[in-house]
Amino acid sequence: MDMYNTLAVVPQTNNPEELRKLYHAVQTQRANDAERLRIAIRDREFLKATIAELDAEVADLKEKVGTQDAAQADAVVLRLSRKRGAAKGGLFSKLTGAAMLHFARHFARTERFAEAEALYAAGAVFKPRPFLNKQVGNMLYRQGLYVSALEVLNDVKEHYQGDAEVTFLINASEAALRN
Repeated sequence: MDMYNTLAVVPQTNNPEELRKLYHAVQTQRANDAERLRIAIRDREFLKATIAELDAEVADLKEKVGTQDAAQADAVVLRLSRKRGAAKGGLFSKLTGAAMLHFARHFARTERFAEAEALYAAGAVFKPRPFLNKQVGNMLYRQGLYVSALEVLNDVKEHYQGDAEVTFLINASEAALRN
């Protein structure tokens, strides 16, 4: 059996009115499927363009810095481009953001802070939330990048008035810079 026969709905009636309703329902479903496909293609093209831009920035940065550690260079590029703004929404972008958050948490638990920072920052592009920027600041602090951590955490502080973790990270970063 081919794919079309397995998906076909065989009407159990010869009533023209019921057949028209079924035809209308199938046409509506086709239109909805076409719209979802159009949005997925648009999201994919946007992501491909964004990835190409970031790849060019990484190549340029690696050339300027001469670093051997690709993960650190990638994290630096994301830090530099973090203020680009949110990506357009869509199913693909929501799934991508959720996957990035999952892997960022995994990397943070396994103390791979540069990778976790990069994924939290990239996740914030897909779904901007103060929590993600708070985690970026946390990961920067854990890497010993105190100036960058302070920059991010001071931006986040307004969303987390009185939050003990944010206050601790800011104070610890300032103390580390004084020493």
